[in-house]
Amino acid sequence: MKSFLTVSATFLLALHRGNTVYANNDPILYGSTTAHLSNLDPSKYFGTLAEEDRSTYLMWLQESTYTKHTFLPMVTNPDNGAAVLWKVYADGNAATIARNNNNTDLTHIQVAVAVRATGWVGFGISEAGGMLGSDIALWETANPNTVRDSYVIEDFDVPKKDDCQHWTLLRTTTDNDWLIVEMSRPLDTSDPQDHKLVDDSQLLTPTRLIAAWGDSPTVSFHGFQVGKISANIFPLPASGETAGTQADFETLMDEQADGFFEILANNYTIPAQETTYHYICKSFEELQEQYNLPVTEDGILTFIAGGAVLSPKTEQYVHHFIVYGSSNPTPTEETCGQGNMLWGWAPGEEPTALPQNIGIPLFDPNGYFRSIAVEIHYNNPEMLDGLVDSSGFRVYFSIQPREIEAAWLALGDPATLMKGTAIEDGLSEYSFTCASDCSSAALGSQSVTVIGETLHMHKTGVRMTNELIRNGEVANLGAVDVFEFAQQGSFKVQQEGYEIMPGDSFKTTCYYRDGTEFGLSSQQEMCVAFLLYYPAKSIDFGSFGSFPWGCFYGVDFLPVCNEKLEFQSLASVEGLGRKFGTPPSQCTGKDAVAPSSHDNDATPADESVSDSAASIILVFVSFLTVVQMLLLTHYHS
Repeated sequence: MKSFLTVSATFLLALHRGNTVYANNDPILYGSTTAHLSNLDPSKYFGTLAEEDRSTYLMWLQESTYTKHTFLPMVTNPDNGAAVLWKVYADGNAATIARNNNNTDLTHIQVAVAVRATGWVGFGISEAGGMLGSDIALWETANPNTVRDSYVIEDFDVPKKDDCQHWTLLRTTTDNDWLIVEMSRPLDTSDPQDHKLVDDSQLLTPTRLIAAWGDSPTVSFHGFQVGKISANIFPLPASGETAGTQADFETLMDEQADGFFEILANNYTIPAQETTYHYICKSFEELQEQYNLPVTEDGILTFIAGGAVLSPKTEQYVHHFIVYGSSNPTPTEETCGQGNMLWGWAPGEEPTALPQNIGIPLFDPNGYFRSIAVEIHYNNPEMLDGLVDSSGFRVYFSIQPREIEAAWLALGDPATLMKGTAIEDGLSEYSFTCASDCSSAALGSQSVTVIGETLHMHKTGVRMTNELIRNGEVANLGAVDVFEFAQQGSFKVQQEGYEIMPGDSFKTTCYYRDGTEFGLSSQQEMCVAFLLYYPAKSIDFGSFGSFPWGCFYGVDFLPVCNEKLEFQSLASVEGLGRKFGTPPSQCTGKDAVAPSSHDNDATPADESVSDSAASIILVFVSFLTVVQMLLLTHYHS
């Protein structure tokens, strides 16, 4: 299917700052060709090092045949980090990467990870962007002949060794304070202790990668030597039908957009503390005056694309941000950030455009986006003084409405009418069911297409699922097995688009541990699934009027779209129903290696791996991947 249009660039602007002198700290569009020179090759990584210090890496690079690459920067020093290079190929054809029109012949991935270290390196495929729920490959100089296939569920201290080993060590380079590890594995190991690598070439959600490294001979606490990024792993299909999916974004906007405006922090002094949330609110009148925005006959501008703009000197401190729209045309300091989710950004996510015929109305006098706010999460782990930032969000708009209007379907408890309901200690499950009558009333005889799905809880949420049920069977499952609020805030599901048919029902289930109570604050809990779909639908509720399609708990006067709640306490973590991390029935595939009895008994070296792995990628908890998020009725206290 044709989904969101995503720019091909995969580098952070900060990674290429080493040889650049900035006259000021004016924000630059993240992902623009002028900002981070997306067509630079990986020889530009580690650019601040002296040539003699880079010689080992550059000599290795000249001999490599990898087709894609990215850089995972340290937050404290974005010129240092982990270079990750890879190629996706058909089994037995690593040298010549031939692919068919839909990438279905691709079976394996070969990865190289290069870091400035002398001891060990860990590379992970992360569910949420951090350590929890991640699939990790570990290599140590103390155990140089193997890559340890490991996984993490909820315990930061103990990455567990997979029952079946699927990574194959191909080559290592250890010279001049460099570690370069090359390895391969199947894209789909059919192993629940591994993450399947799906074709993300045309998906809204890229693949989340993490890395950590150190100088001890076995894995140990890494401090700030960690990095993360989101990247499209797969190449574009050979078919030319969707070749424009990774076209130059600025050229596309020159063709499609009538203009843009930005909501910026505007010389905001980042506090000398690790975590800060800063809000910037703008009414249409303020934006119109600042940018001389056109005033259309109906007052509406159509959102067609968005992207981050980052201050070069401080962008490594921008952890993520969320863009809200509000039906309040003049938000105050107290109400800033209260409203519906419009967009979001985290490092690695490029400027993104809706499909050419789809848009979202802004500044509709009767709509949900009469004013816009940006919530920026700053991460200043060294608690530095004097950091001044002007980062923010750029909105591209068209004057003319698009053929199709996109909208958000909210499920679960989007109105937070569970507010004040206590969540008991231990593990608990709350399931909200939206009956089939709701989709029948909204859709009539027409189906709609979902192009994005986001699952939202707060700090005590541990797992969440959203089931689309058709004729008694689960037709689509959106799930996050290990929810981590510190990383995501909300979790965007990596999946292809799907259809909602009249008569479909939904079951949205949230799992909590030692919960607080339901409410609007981040210190309380929510349970909401948001589906971005088209074309937009509404439901006529007679004397109550017509409302955008949604399904709400506790709205008894709207019985057609009223969620039903089921609750149960869970006796153990097995009741969470997680798939990731469960033991495989057997080791399958020619690449799979079952641990030997020697491995299970653990030699002292193996014990060192297990014990010292207690701290692997610990600091990942402070690095979150907030992806472009969908509708969210979320008030901050």
